Amino acid sequence: MSSIETVKDIKRLIVELKPEVAGKITDEARLQSEIGLTSVEIIDLVIAAEDEFKIEIPDDDTGELMDATVIDLALRVESLINV
Repeated sequence: MSSIETVKDIKRLIVELKPEVAGKITDEARLQSEIGLTSVEIIDLVIAAEDEFKIEIPDDDTGELMDATVIDLALRVESLINV
């Protein structure tokens, strides 16, 4: 899977979780401060990404992803897919 595909999938998961933010999502947008996801929504996003990509994101990483960019999350997902 390419980074471009992963970023598109992450964006789709964000829109499925919170449709009203569709226009705010860019590759470099920060999940919490720019897109406006709450900490609970970010945890839901991590769970959705785990289900989507058949991976497990360690709990320690979830804290680091709280205000990560869309690309940061996509790269973390890809690093776990390619293990």
